[in-house]
Amino acid sequence: MCDLADALRGNILQSMEEEKMATIKDVAEMAGVSICTVSRALAGKDRIRPQTRERVLEAVKALNYEPNYSARSLKTGSTATMGLIVPDIENPYYPKIAKNIEKYSEEKGYMILLCNANEDLNKEKRLVETLKNRGVDGVIVLPCSRHIEHFKGLEKANIPYVFVNREFFGVENCVPSDNFYGAYEMTKYVLEKGHRRIAAAFLSFENSIYQARYEGILEALDEYGIKNCAENFLFNIKDVQDAANRLEKLFRMKERPTALISSNDMICLGAYSAAGRCGLKIPEDISVTGYDDIVMAKYMMPPLTSFRQPEDEMAKVSVDFLLACIRGEKLNRPKPLKGKIVIRESVDVIQNAQKWQ
Repeated sequence: MCDLADALRGNILQSMEEEKMATIKDVAEMAGVSICTVSRALAGKDRIRPQTRERVLEAVKALNYEPNYSARSLKTGSTATMGLIVPDIENPYYPKIAKNIEKYSEEKGYMILLCNANEDLNKEKRLVETLKNRGVDGVIVLPCSRHIEHFKGLEKANIPYVFVNREFFGVENCVPSDNFYGAYEMTKYVLEKGHRRIAAAFLSFENSIYQARYEGILEALDEYGIKNCAENFLFNIKDVQDAANRLEKLFRMKERPTALISSNDMICLGAYSAAGRCGLKIPEDISVTGYDDIVMAKYMMPPLTSFRQPEDEMAKVSVDFLLACIRGEKLNRPKPLKGKIVIRESVDVIQNAQKWQ
């Protein structure tokens, strides 16, 4: 019996020895650098030569080294995590920007905790509390409404945060996109194609980006002297189905609009459906434009002309801005970022446009 017990004990000790985890010291020795350099390389710190960082990462991979983030957190006061709150993960625009934010965060040594508010202000408030209790180092937010008072709870916990693609009066920690400019440019593009009977569709102005896009459309229409389009404007679109139902009624009018300017690409999915129900062809019978240039925009039939936001630049600026705030630096709000129109096949030219004025 004793021999069996000794054998079992020996096997267990051997197994434990074989499974012994590599340490940061082991990584440093294999890479030929100091422990401090390994730590800085894994944290994504600057002022490390690319060749040195590469040696460290190769050693980490060879040794299957896994950093002890709990120990690092206790020592440095940092969890190396950021929260990211988005309004609606079902809208393909938000996974696109989330992917870019995650990419730049990882390059800086941070992991992202992705949170979906589901267009629910109360849920967004709960997410703020959850991230605060998780002790994240900072939070990047695309809020679902104009109501942002609950984010002050992060301030009280000394957790910096930055709003992305939003701007609020008197708030400096914003990385805005110029939504007015985007809608203005898209409307001018449609008008230059000869369209004068213009329709537009918007989600709720509780999200301030849609009001900015509305104002951009109005500015372009005013410059062209177009005054009677408001009756063809649809507000508070709830979802794709709501867009399809309401646009179908618009498309069945005797003097239907010749062009629809949508405040986001999801509305265009409803517009394509509504046009099909009405027996209309895009763009021959009605032209359609979107905003955000979601992934499926180029695969729609016909491919959708849309306004592409600078998601990559927006993500990089927001991550850098938040990291600066984490370091305690005071920054001014960046200038609004500008995107561009991606021209595809959903807008036709109106001949003899003068007759529509």
